[in-house]
Amino acid sequence: MNINGDNKNRIVAFKKSNFVKDLIIFMIPVVIFLFYLYVYNPGILTVDSYSQLHQIATKQYTNWHPFFHTLIEKACIKIYPSPISVCVLQILTFSTMWTIICRTFRDNDAGFDKIFIIQAAITLVISLIPINALYSITLWKDILFSYFMMFLVFMIYQLLTKKCNVSYAFAIILSIVMAFVAQLRPNGIFIILIILVILAIYLYRNNKDKKLYLIVPALTIILILMIASLNVAFDVEDNQKDAVFTK
Repeated sequence: MNINGDNKNRIVAFKKSNFVKDLIIFMIPVVIFLFYLYVYNPGILTVDSYSQLHQIATKQYTNWHPFFHTLIEKACIKIYPSPISVCVLQILTFSTMWTIICRTFRDNDAGFDKIFIIQAAITLVISLIPINALYSITLWKDILFSYFMMFLVFMIYQLLTKKCNVSYAFAIILSIVMAFVAQLRPNGIFIILIILVILAIYLYRNNKDKKLYLIVPALTIILILMIASLNVAFDVEDNQKDAVFTK
């Protein structure tokens, strides 16, 4: 009997099964949201959306809307010169994050088990709720901000359930997510500063690797400052002032 061969075949089968499950979860929102994008081509745009697109077209930037988000839109439009490209990015961002969340909360050694079927059903319901689909194709800074907030909550939950015993890779990704949350909306910085203080204290008290309580806040702040420095690099006009708490 070839035990090693059987084990290898079993591992390959599990990997294929996980890939198929991930693909199904990923494709459900992608297909539904892309259908909405087809119907509402080239996406749903408001005054705020046109304001940012005007900045991109004229290369005269202000930070009334976070320049980091305007720069993301600019990068998308460089790839494909249409608001559609921004909508596609938003759709792929949500679908990827949601797939990762679902994968974490199921038994990846099982086949198409009950948990996966429930996840697929929930994903279908979430995707079919019109407001979720419409938001995915709306050119607002709030869309990416809300997706990254969702993923931040998930990562903090993981941190708590693992009792802070996480890898440096996890810490780096967590810092990147927090930096994005801080810079995608002006008032996001206040959320992150509060989280950083609480997180640093919690990591110091609970993590065996004491370096993490310094690494996460330090790296997050460095990333925030790096993103903020783009305002200087692109000569962004300061138009925000008293709007920080309202935007």
